[in-house]
Amino acid sequence: MTKHLSQNLKLFSIPAWRNLVVSCLLSNISIGITYILMSWIVLKVDNQVSSVAILMICLWTPNVLLSFFAGTIIDSWNKKHLLLLSAVLRCIALIILSGLAFINLSTTEIYSVAILFGISFSIYSPTTIAMIRDIIPDDKLIYANTTLNSVYEVGLLLGTGLSGALLGLLTIPGALVFTSVIAIAATVFTWLIPHQHSAGKLSESMNYMWQDLISCIKYLAGSKFLICLYIAQLFIMAGFMTAPILLAPFAKNILHASAAEFGYMEAMLSLGVVIASLVNPYLIEKFNNKTVLIMEILILAISFAFFSYNKSITLALAYYLFAGIGFSVWAILLTVAQQHTKASFQGRIMAIFNSLSGIVILAFYFIIMLTSSYVSIATMYWLEVGFAIATLSMVLLNLRKIK
Repeated sequence: MTKHLSQNLKLFSIPAWRNLVVSCLLSNISIGITYILMSWIVLKVDNQVSSVAILMICLWTPNVLLSFFAGTIIDSWNKKHLLLLSAVLRCIALIILSGLAFINLSTTEIYSVAILFGISFSIYSPTTIAMIRDIIPDDKLIYANTTLNSVYEVGLLLGTGLSGALLGLLTIPGALVFTSVIAIAATVFTWLIPHQHSAGKLSESMNYMWQDLISCIKYLAGSKFLICLYIAQLFIMAGFMTAPILLAPFAKNILHASAAEFGYMEAMLSLGVVIASLVNPYLIEKFNNKTVLIMEILILAISFAFFSYNKSITLALAYYLFAGIGFSVWAILLTVAQQHTKASFQGRIMAIFNSLSGIVILAFYFIIMLTSSYVSIATMYWLEVGFAIATLSMVLLNLRKIK
C-alpha cells in the first residue's frame, strides 16, 4: 500500500502535473460550493423537483451540443489555453451570479448563468483527461487517474462541506463571492502549467473538423472492446451526475434535512470516492482490474437500492459513502480505456462520450420532469441502480479482455 502511495507522490515531481492537480482541486472546490448553492437557491425559490431538473438541463445542454466538436479542437489546439478558457468562463459565471445575488436572484437568472457554466464544463473534463496523456507515461496512468479522481472528489468534498458553513456565515451573496475568489485562484494555477503547444492550427481544425470526427468514429468502430469500456464510463458518469438531482428533494422532503445535512450527504459520496481511489491501485495489484470492478459496481447498485427505502439521515450518510466507493470504478475504467486508445484520438473520444453521457443525463432529467408528479423520488433511485447494472453488464461482456 505504501509503495502505491509513493508512486502517486512521485508524479508531483513533474511541474505540469503539480500545477494541474492544484488547479483541479481549487476548481472542484468552487464547483462543489456552486452546485450546493444553486440547487438550494432553486429549491428555495421554487420547491419543485422539476426546477432542479431544469437547472441540470441548463448545465448539460451545452455539453451535448459542443462536445462532439470540442474533441477535435482539444486534439489540435494548445490544451493549456483551452483549460484557461474554461476557467475564465467559470470565473465570469460566478462573478455574474454573485452580482445578481446582491440584488435579487430569480430562477431564470440562475438558469441563464448555468448555461455559461455548462459551456465551461464541456471543455474542462475532456481537455484535462487529454492533457494527462501528454504529461504522464502510460505505465503511470493508473496512479495519475486515481490521484486526479481523488483530487476531484476532495475538491467536491471540501466544496460541499464548506457550502453549509458559508451559507450560515456569509449568506448566499457572500458565499458566491468567496467561491469566485477560489475560481480565480484555480485560473492562476492553470496559467502556471508548463505545457507544449499541441500540433495543429485553428484553420486546419475548422476545415477538417468533420473529417476528424469521422476518422475518430471509424477508429472506435474497429474495437468493440473500446466502445464497451467508454459506454461503461458513460453509465458511471450518468449515475454520478444524476444522483444529486434526486438527493436534493429526497433530503429536503423525505429526510427533512437542512442545507448543511444535504451538503454532508454529498460530501460522503465524495469521501467514498477518495477512500476507494487511494486503495484501488493496491487492490488491483493484489487481485486484478476485473475483480475490483465487479465488487465495487455491486456495492454501488446495492447502496442505491437500500437508500431508496431509507428514512434515516445517519443511514443516508452511510449509504452515500458506499455509493461513492462504487463510483470510484470510473478511474479504473478510464485507465483501461486509455491504455487501449491512441493518444492522438483521446480528446475526440472523451468529448464524444461526454456528449453521449450528456444526452443520457438530459433524458434522465426530462423523465424526472415528466414523471415527478406521478412517481416518488424513492422509486426514481432505482434508475441509479439501473445505471450500475448496465455498467456491470459492459464489464461482464468483456471480462476476458480486462486484465
